[in-house]
Amino acid sequence: MNISKSGSTSPSVTHELQELVEVKFINRLFLDKEDPEQLRGSWLRGFSFSFNRFLSLSEHSKLDKIRKDLYVEIDRKLREYQDLDPHLGQENLHFKLINYIDYKYQRKDRERLYIELIRNTIRQTKVTTLIRIFVNGSNLFIAADSYTLGKLKKRQLILQIFIFWVLISPGSWFIYTITGGLALILAIGYLYKTWISFIRSLFQRESLMGALRINFPKNVRSKAISGKQITRCLRLRSASLHPERSRRVKSLPEIAQCI
Repeated sequence: MNISKSGSTSPSVTHELQELVEVKFINRLFLDKEDPEQLRGSWLRGFSFSFNRFLSLSEHSKLDKIRKDLYVEIDRKLREYQDLDPHLGQENLHFKLINYIDYKYQRKDRERLYIELIRNTIRQTKVTTLIRIFVNGSNLFIAADSYTLGKLKKRQLILQIFIFWVLISPGSWFIYTITGGLALILAIGYLYKTWISFIRSLFQRESLMGALRINFPKNVRSKAISGKQITRCLRLRSASLHPERSRRVKSLPEIAQCI
C-alpha cells in the first residue's frame, strides 16, 4: 500500500479500518476508568517513545488518510510477525484496534484510536503496548507506551479479603455506632482505595481473575533498554513528504516495520 506525494490512498482503506476497530467506552461513571492507559500496570520507560513528523500537505484530509493507512499497515505487519515467529503465537500475543470513546466528552473529544498489543511472557507477566497515531495541524504524531503487569499477589489478596470481612462484621458495626460514624467513613475510604482498581477493571469487562491481578499485582523488576534506537529508526524511515528532506520512504510498511 503506497502513498504518493499527493497523499492519495486506496478507497478500501477506510472501510478496512472500520472492520478492524472495536469500540469501548470509558469515563461512564465515577467507578469507571478515565483513560485508556489506566489499569495497565507499571509504565516501561525504555519501551515507550513518541515521534513527531511534519508533513507538507495542502489538505488536512490527506494527512488523516495517511494516519488511517498506518493503523491498517501496522495491523498487517503484526499479523505477519505472529505467523512467522513461534514466540508470538495467538496464545502469547493479542492485538486489536480499539476506539476509546469518553462518555462524558464524546462530542468534544477527538478520536482516540489505539492499537493495543498484549504479550503474555513465559514468566507469567503481561506486557501491554498502546500505539496511538493522530494529526495535529500539519504534524503526524506517533506514540507508543508500554506497561508491565506482574502475577497475582495471593498473600495480599488473602489479607485484604480478611480485612474486608472484619470491616463488615457485626463487631465493626458496633464500633461504627459508638464513634458516631467516623470509623465507618474511614473504613469506606480504605475499602475504596484498596478495591477501586478491581471495580474499574470489572467495568471494562475484565475477567474476575484478571481484575484481581490488576488490583493486587506482584512487582516486576525489569532493566528495560532505551527507546532511542526505536525513535532513531522512525526518524530515518518515516514517510517524509517534504521535498527538502534528504531521507524519504515511499511506503507505509517501512514505518510499520520500525514499530
